[in-house]
Amino acid sequence: MAENYVKVAQTSDLKPGDMTMTKVGDVEVLIANLDGEFYAVNNFCPHEGWALHEGILEDDCVECPGHSHFYSIRNGQRTGVPSETTPTFSVKVEGDDILVDVG
Repeated sequence: MAENYVKVAQTSDLKPGDMTMTKVGDVEVLIANLDGEFYAVNNFCPHEGWALHEGILEDDCVECPGHSHFYSIRNGQRTGVPSETTPTFSVKVEGDDILVDVG
């Protein structure tokens, strides 16, 4: 499968512990900075579709604002429920640009 990276932000936009939502085509993507490493997951909780960017980033998990479920920013897995995940996306940094492939 071909890579299709799209610039979504600059590294200076997100301090460690920050997260934001952006759109790549029709896909809403949550971007998070965990200690200088950038991660991207689908912005919607798979449980009931709440917008994860409205939640709280705690350690390496985002808390869903709807039902307090926690999803790992690193792998999309819900804490305590391995079968429930939100999709993750490949991220790379080129210079100051954060790029995401939602392909």
